[in-house]
Amino acid sequence: MRKHVVLGMVALGTAIATSASESTPYDLIRPVYPLKWDNDAFDKFELANTENTGLLPKEKKPESYKANAFIPDSLDQAYYDALNTHISPIRVNQAGYLTSDTERQFYYIGEATKFEIVDADGNSLSPAVSGDLTSKTTEVSSDWTIKAQTNALTLSRDRYTVSFAGSTGVLKAGKIPQSVPTDKRLRIKIGDEISSTFIVSDKVYSMVRDASLKFFGIQRSGESESWFHDKSHTKDGSGKFTYDDEEVSEFTPQEGALQGGWYDCGDHLKESMTMSYAFMSLAVMAATNESKDKDHYAYNQSETVNTDGIPDILREAKHGADFFIRSYNFANGIIDNMVVSVGNFGADHGYWGKPEEQDTLSAIRRGNASERDLRLGELGSNISGMIAAGLAIMGKQYAVYDKAYAETCLKIAEEMYDFAKSLAQGKSSYGDGKLFKYNKRAASWATPAYNGNNEFYDDLALASVALLYATGKTVYADDALRSKDLVNGQTFGDGAGFFEGGWFATNDKGFFKNAKNTSWANSYAFATYALYKLILADKTKATTEYGLSETEWLNAIEDCITDMIANLGDISQDDGTASISLLSDAIAWKQGIVKYDANWFNMQTDLAWQYNAYQAGNIFEVLAYADVAADLEKKNLTLPNLGAVSWKSSEMWQLGINQLNYMLGVNPWDISFVYGVGDKNDAHPFHRASNPEGRNMENTKDYKYRVPVGALYGGTAPQAKSAIIPQNTSVEDYYISEACLAGSATLMAATTIVSSPAEEGSGPTVGIKKTTKPLKSATIDQNTVSLMIHAPGNGQKRVQVFDLLGNTVYKANFNSENINVPFSAMRHKGALQVRVFNGGKVAAAKTIILK
Repeated sequence: MRKHVVLGMVALGTAIATSASESTPYDLIRPVYPLKWDNDAFDKFELANTENTGLLPKEKKPESYKANAFIPDSLDQAYYDALNTHISPIRVNQAGYLTSDTERQFYYIGEATKFEIVDADGNSLSPAVSGDLTSKTTEVSSDWTIKAQTNALTLSRDRYTVSFAGSTGVLKAGKIPQSVPTDKRLRIKIGDEISSTFIVSDKVYSMVRDASLKFFGIQRSGESESWFHDKSHTKDGSGKFTYDDEEVSEFTPQEGALQGGWYDCGDHLKESMTMSYAFMSLAVMAATNESKDKDHYAYNQSETVNTDGIPDILREAKHGADFFIRSYNFANGIIDNMVVSVGNFGADHGYWGKPEEQDTLSAIRRGNASERDLRLGELGSNISGMIAAGLAIMGKQYAVYDKAYAETCLKIAEEMYDFAKSLAQGKSSYGDGKLFKYNKRAASWATPAYNGNNEFYDDLALASVALLYATGKTVYADDALRSKDLVNGQTFGDGAGFFEGGWFATNDKGFFKNAKNTSWANSYAFATYALYKLILADKTKATTEYGLSETEWLNAIEDCITDMIANLGDISQDDGTASISLLSDAIAWKQGIVKYDANWFNMQTDLAWQYNAYQAGNIFEVLAYADVAADLEKKNLTLPNLGAVSWKSSEMWQLGINQLNYMLGVNPWDISFVYGVGDKNDAHPFHRASNPEGRNMENTKDYKYRVPVGALYGGTAPQAKSAIIPQNTSVEDYYISEACLAGSATLMAATTIVSSPAEEGSGPTVGIKKTTKPLKSATIDQNTVSLMIHAPGNGQKRVQVFDLLGNTVYKANFNSENINVPFSAMRHKGALQVRVFNGGKVAAAKTIILK
């Protein structure tokens, strides 16, 4: 549990907030203003100091207000709060609904019995579209209190408090008719009430996924082309080495050696548990849903026209891989010496400001470069297993873009898996006799920020699957599915759900996670999903490339799907008022019934902290099962023990969709919990880069609230009487308000499953880029001493050379049509990527090797 209180284009300079005029791949689900602005909204606000006239904006309505106009992502937070003070009785998914969704459910609380679908302006469609509302049985109510603050520099940081409530009454359900227009904004009208906007589109969850990826861009550290902030913590590697909070003098710090990676949550720590989970999630989804991974962004996600030709999930996974490769190189290839967590918990949390300004602070205990500890011993078998899985997948998926880089990933993945396996087996050494010094425990170790990742079977099962997928080597098939002597405590059973051997045969016989949610501490659902999608889904590949016998293949499918069902049963809500029966008595001590709340569709969660993040884990698990089950239904297999089974994939798919509806607006508070998606979001995230309410440093430049697009609001569990009431101020109530990398990673995974496949012709482009416009031409040739570049036409051109980690080793602008670049000017050996830009676009690319 949490214990809180690359090969890229050159950096584009200062990040700029998304303005109303800038285009994104998810424009149809971005927040827009309502049809009317409530000029009396501020009358509900109770000011902390009535003598301070600056606590509310002078204007009751934002200058940018226009009905249906995009809401800028940087407004005074009071305006966002004013929007939220009206909890509409109509609760709709503010992103929208799939065309294929036969339910398209929304809720209403009130006396009306009918509804009408209208256009974004509130006008009737032609012909008019309407429907009936059906009463449910539960009476519900909701209220919300927002306590805004100024900053932490003043004696009285309180700004204002506003409390408001939604309608009280019995929920009524409506279903948006199948006849509504697609791919355009619509609203629901009931009496005088008009809802937030939504769309009906096959692409709606592709858009949500695209938005969720932008939070990864916000969380990027280093020289990482974040669209949200300038380069930050580029000196990582210059702090002191530590082990169990004690300084280690064995190693020499090196400024910049560990720049990169992602920030953990609303802080600027780089945590092994969440970075490895995010990296693994991206890699697994890029491989299992390759046709749905699209190239909508350049590395800098503010660029959506001149993209980089690399699918976006895969490209973000490379950002994670880059950091772990840097760590490996910094440790001279000695995995036990790798630093995969950076930062001192106390010092980092002593600073509230922009990430790009922290490195150079002079104040102590504020997390400057010298206080960003390089923490040894945070790999274990669990974290190294996830990293090995991610790198193995990169070793296969990225080869089409950069073969040398992919080979590096795979090499490190195999070494890291050996490290993780040896540690789990209790050996004193790994590899060619390297001793374990800093990593002594395979799991059940903790950091100042995290504890609770207490096992390794899930991570090593996933790593062995990923390496089998990447290499086809028999040893990985053995470790995944056959070996019976991997570790002490492994137990075995007979029948469906009990794998013959391998990491999928745990100390609990089956591959059971036992009522734990999918999260940074638990990758069981990713392991079973990857096993099926990457290894088992294609019988021919399974029995040829991956070396399984037909009997092994069929048994593994049965065990995989049975364990997926058992694990879903374990996260069912004990008092759930609705259920789907999948299997009966397949495993004696497990239930094959999925129970959930009939109104909000929620299931069991580990913690009240970050409630929505754990629910996102449930959603991923439900949809992963539905995806696998649908494929099994197409195959119409007769399984060895279960025979022919009705897998109920459609019912489970609908459950997952309804759970996403809750996340995106069909909830007690009438907001989308995904920032930057849907018309109404919370505006007080516990997140330093986006929210200045906690500012404790003077002279911070241009520090205003900005919506952290793609972040998942932590939230709280819905009840019959649902309430959000902060214990302190809203931003300080971090149990509810903190925006975290792991939550968005899980959301990304879930929405990828329900995304639409890539458009025709939008698959991988070998070379560099994909663009809708013809590129200006250029050629790259070489002799023994130099590059010879030809770029016809007028205007400025640029040649830029990168190493495998995306670092620029040479750059020059030129105006002539020809330029020679001597190899001696690059001051670098090994594999390099050369790019020529002509007319502002990549016109040619070539990989060279300098000896």
